[in-house]
Amino acid sequence: MIRLAKLLSQDADVSSVLAFDPEVPQTNMVHVYLKPAYHVCEKVRDEVEAAKGICVFKRLRKDLGGSKDEHGFGAYFEWAIGEANGSIDDGVFLEGWRDFAARIQAATG
Repeated sequence: MIRLAKLLSQDADVSSVLAFDPEVPQTNMVHVYLKPAYHVCEKVRDEVEAAKGICVFKRLRKDLGGSKDEHGFGAYFEWAIGEANGSIDDGVFLEGWRDFAARIQAATG
């Protein structure tokens, strides 16, 4: 999780649409906050999965509360790395998130 959070945070396009909390994960789970509105995130997630066969996230939430809502985030999800998804090459995650970010830019641009 630490390696993936660092990889995605260092990509300028990807990091423009998401943030990790904590920035450096302490366990195999982290909260991922997304800038776009909830409905935009769901739509674009489905487009990425249909086009690339990569699911960037599953269960999206929209009740942020507190400072994340005030800082312009529209949705979040909990991302955990386990045995199954831990064996996926980091490049696959990066490819999916780059496509997600590009589609977000096109949709909200």
